[in-house]
Amino acid sequence: MGDEFGNNAAAKNAQKMTRILDAAKPSQMDAFGLAEDRVVELFQLWLIVGSWAKSPDYVNLYKDQMLYPRAPKPNPGGTTDLDLVRPAIKGVAETFGKSTDENRLKNAFDLAHNRMINFMLQYQADLAKKSTAKAEQLKSKLTKAAEDVRLNYKKYWQ
Repeated sequence: MGDEFGNNAAAKNAQKMTRILDAAKPSQMDAFGLAEDRVVELFQLWLIVGSWAKSPDYVNLYKDQMLYPRAPKPNPGGTTDLDLVRPAIKGVAETFGKSTDENRLKNAFDLAHNRMINFMLQYQADLAKKSTAKAEQLKSKLTKAAEDVRLNYKKYWQ
């Protein structure tokens, strides 16, 4: 996928995501247990991971797939998006931190990529059910975060 430097940058940013996801405290009121600012941070970090691991154009190629109003895919067996995205991001952090096998890197990244898209779409869809205005505010924050990554992802190398 990338070079050793890029893989290291991807792993370090995925580790930051893992810490945020591990701190999430889901409740009956909020299945994600994450404040909006943390979701924006996760989105931004994932775009940084993708920029290092996949392509410098990752933001341009994939950010729109993570922005509502596209419908999230249903999860198997009622599994929550948080329960699916957390181990996938941990897999990226571990794989990119230790492996140079292209297939392992690609598989870890692709799994996390798909789960991150669904996680973002579900979070925004749930927010939109509560408040269209809040969902629009979040989308604006996400768009600004994506623009920052597009312009500056190289400064987030660790």
